[in-house]
Amino acid sequence: MIYRKFVEQEESLVPENRRRRKIEHTEKVPRKRGRKKCPMTLRNYLFLRALYLAARDGDTSSREGFAEALGLSYKLVNTMASAFERIHPDICKAQAKLQQERDDAFCRPENLTAVPMLEIDDILQRDYREKAPLEGKKAAAIVKEPRFGERLHYFGFFMPDGCMVNDGICKGDKIIAASNVRPTNGDLVACRIPGLHTVTVRRYVTTGNPALFDLYEGGTINPMPTVWSDNAIYGVVVEVQRSYWPRRLPLQDLPEKYRREELPW
Repeated sequence: MIYRKFVEQEESLVPENRRRRKIEHTEKVPRKRGRKKCPMTLRNYLFLRALYLAARDGDTSSREGFAEALGLSYKLVNTMASAFERIHPDICKAQAKLQQERDDAFCRPENLTAVPMLEIDDILQRDYREKAPLEGKKAAAIVKEPRFGERLHYFGFFMPDGCMVNDGICKGDKIIAASNVRPTNGDLVACRIPGLHTVTVRRYVTTGNPALFDLYEGGTINPMPTVWSDNAIYGVVVEVQRSYWPRRLPLQDLPEKYRREELPW
């Protein structure tokens, strides 16, 4: 009888001193006597009144509609300013030219984009340029995003651990990320764990403090509080790729550069 080993969630790689623990208050807090004070102020009342009137009379589903409902000028609202990092236009032009050269050399269809699979040391240094021509395992091809495909700065790496299995990401998967996009609450981000010389994937969750955020492992376990000053985020994950090798196809007949490691089962 042959037993197969199923993929399981790995133990947490977050150091003990960086884990957030739940604090349970067992002591009863005495209630204060007297009338409760109302937290509503005139400024909060006018703001809530403007929101109510906007929801009743106007369209607030977009940022432009929300800004116009609050009396802000449409010209002052840049809907893409918060989505992308601030990068010099010359750097953006050079990145677009480099991406076009990658697509011409690696991708035949015009609707595909070539993404280099980088080494961990290069990503830690925020050097997203490939050191050799793209071929085989050193690159991945993704479908070009029709709206922001030319503005996204892609890079890729292999998932180093299995701490995101509960979110559908296994060890060895190809991770495609964009380095010039700001993360939003709930996004998967390419980041580093303090004390580990590697780049992995975690789920980004905001907190009440704008300077703090949490990085969750798969299954929302062991959140790690992090500050923006640590520069721990390298990009936002946009695609995950996984490939399989049929056991009927022999590995020994392939060239060595195309061989893959044999599975343990």
